[in-house]
Amino acid sequence: MLFSIIWPIFWPTIQTRLVLGNSDPPSNASDAEKNEYYKRTLQKAIDNKLSNETIVRDLEIQ
Repeated sequence: MLFSIIWPIFWPTIQTRLVLGNSDPPSNASDAEKNEYYKRTLQKAIDNKLSNETIVRDLEIQ
């Protein structure tokens, strides 16, 4: 029972990390490179059909 309660909370995070990996751009990237990195990450999330809530939550953390 505990698993059925906890799983829906943690699965979006696990799924996001499996698909996108680390969502942080390289620390020495310029602003233009960071913008391009975020665009590619967003497109990858959309291509892999992550839920809208998962995509928004992950991007808000940035």
